[in-house]
Amino acid sequence: MKNFFCTFSALLALLLFYSSAFAQGFFCPNTPRAIAAGDFNGDNKLDVALVRQGSQSVFIYPGDGQGGLGAPNAGSPSPPQLSSVAAADFVPGGNFEVAAAITTPTLVGTLSALAVGHFDGDGKLDVAVADTDPASGAGRVRVFLQNSFPNFALSFIDPSVLWGPADIAVGDFNGNGKPDVAVAKRLNSAFRAAPGEIAIFLGNGAGGFTRQPDIHSGGSGPQSIVAGDFNGDGKFDLAVLHFNSTDISILLGEGNGNFAVSPDSPIPLPVGIEVPPFLPRGASLLALDFNSDGRLDLAAATHGGHNSNNRVFVLLGDGEGGFTTSLEFDPGFPPRSIVAGDFNGDGLPDIAASFFCGTEVKILLNPLPLPGKAMVYVSVIKEDKVAVIDPETDTVIENIAVDEKPDGITILPSGTKVYVVNERKHPPGKGGIITVIKTSIPPGTHTILTAIPIGKKPRGIAATPVMVDPGDGDGARFFVYVAEKGKRSVGVIDSNTDALISRVPLDENGFSSHKKKGKHEDDDDDDDDEDDDKDHDHDVSRPPGREPIDIAFSPDGRFAYVLAKAASALVVLDTTKAVTDPMNAVLNRLRLGRSPEVVAADPLGQFVYVGHHGDGELLILDASGAPALTEVAVLDVGRKPKGIAIQSDGSPIYVSNHESDDVTVISRNGSTHTILDPSVPVERKPLGIGILPEGTKVYVANERSGTVSVIETAGDSVTGAISVGDGPRRIAVGRVPN
Repeated sequence: MKNFFCTFSALLALLLFYSSAFAQGFFCPNTPRAIAAGDFNGDNKLDVALVRQGSQSVFIYPGDGQGGLGAPNAGSPSPPQLSSVAAADFVPGGNFEVAAAITTPTLVGTLSALAVGHFDGDGKLDVAVADTDPASGAGRVRVFLQNSFPNFALSFIDPSVLWGPADIAVGDFNGNGKPDVAVAKRLNSAFRAAPGEIAIFLGNGAGGFTRQPDIHSGGSGPQSIVAGDFNGDGKFDLAVLHFNSTDISILLGEGNGNFAVSPDSPIPLPVGIEVPPFLPRGASLLALDFNSDGRLDLAAATHGGHNSNNRVFVLLGDGEGGFTTSLEFDPGFPPRSIVAGDFNGDGLPDIAASFFCGTEVKILLNPLPLPGKAMVYVSVIKEDKVAVIDPETDTVIENIAVDEKPDGITILPSGTKVYVVNERKHPPGKGGIITVIKTSIPPGTHTILTAIPIGKKPRGIAATPVMVDPGDGDGARFFVYVAEKGKRSVGVIDSNTDALISRVPLDENGFSSHKKKGKHEDDDDDDDDEDDDKDHDHDVSRPPGREPIDIAFSPDGRFAYVLAKAASALVVLDTTKAVTDPMNAVLNRLRLGRSPEVVAADPLGQFVYVGHHGDGELLILDASGAPALTEVAVLDVGRKPKGIAIQSDGSPIYVSNHESDDVTVISRNGSTHTILDPSVPVERKPLGIGILPEGTKVYVANERSGTVSVIETAGDSVTGAISVGDGPRRIAVGRVPN
């Protein structure tokens, strides 16, 4: 194990641990204080990091992936009084590290809060800390920038008085693309509960901040604060939990650094919070989508000291700034800090809580059902249709007639629309279209909404995994990207209007085209599907965007990864500039090996996978420093890999191999990828592949057999084949709303 302790002052430090291992530590009986969640041991299962009041160690509880935690291990001793903790991938590579803030006791307790963000834009995670100066009793905000891990340097300290800092949140509050900081002020200068004030610090993108006039929090005694877009307008809002008025207020952001209290605020909580305001605690408010409906929800922990008012609440958001209490947990002990994560692998976030007494850490499993109904959509190229499969019965329940030659297919994360690529041969050379289908659960009720003209020879298509706000004034929404093979470009569709709103040229964007005539140069050639099976040797003379055929996104929606087959290149796009400044949207270009065919991005944001058609290989790229990409490993999979599907927790990875008629299963442990033998045999010419949101089944389109194979992930075995028609190509899987 490697330990690093970096002293920034005599009173505050960051304790950073490499997550590869943690030495066994001594047991400290002090009261649990704050917790964080992350995969600290590289087994693809969420663990919990905990600090105790007055302790000198960070304790790691390993998760078992089924909602349970093992006995804790601890890091090496450090200076006393760890108070706040955060987990993040400080060292790019897939594993999580721990940052813990250290403070010295004062008249008002060991008050501190810690948040992580990219404060200077260099791609390295930095840390902001709100704590109390023991000499004056006044609060302060300090920002530490990461140089090269584990070295951090102080870049900013608030020169003004900030009484009683309780919690800190990070977001882009003025819409300039640079992270800002909001601090909940729990006390006033008399060490009494504040009437409710939030300090706003606007970042300059270089590690510096300017304090704005304080704003009212909408209640009394702010205890915890979180940032997020709660009303769907693409602007950061704030949610504030108050211990004195026992409620939550929503502060709606105006996009310029100003906020207004929501008309629906405050939101009263069913039980009181009877804790002295100076009692230090960890975060007690979270913002996350707990029911997977695409809207941010809230979780709040309240306690009443030694009485019975000990609760954890989940309040479901309506997407317009309103919230309704949906779940109420009675953990049996006074909760002190909560953190969210999928601890049992069911696709929904659970809650881990630390307590003042009794059990140190408890996992509260999310009982909410996944919304809507899972559906599988299969493009059938030779019958000009999309087959709809019900995973409950594994039967085709509907066939939707679309335009000519349907191939690529994607579904919005909201499950409301399916987009289908139609290359169209008639009239030749006039470009393809994208068929837009409105989804519906009852059989026979899907409807065609529109057809969007697109460039020549469209191939791959993908929807952003989250709503993206490109800063064009229309707020956040989903976008659909189309690889226009014949135009060497990527078309961008606005899912709100279903219109093509921009086109990113891949041969320009600062790269020379190096045009030379050859058999691949004439865009008007009438090639057929067999062209996709041709091997293209690596040739740096080819334009960097030659033949874009597939697209994947980083899970935060910031980057699009476009695979250019003939150029043997992976092009990284900025999804904001792809809308507002497409000529400058290309951020990076990575030359690849022979005939790349398919690209997929890890749902955790740590890796990008590229299947090489000619070599039968899977290239694994470290994407934690995106847009920079670094080769990690190359695995020999089956012949001509054509499809990739990944479980929501990053492992296993399923690769369909077109020539060997099988699916390779790859297990991931940290950054180590291992092929599991034997491969899973399927029917003839497997191509597209998809996995259910709950991760229980994998569906594989067998192009020559006219079937879709069903693989049960519990044993990685085929349980059946569904007849869908002549020439199934690609698969899209999602949950359709009721």
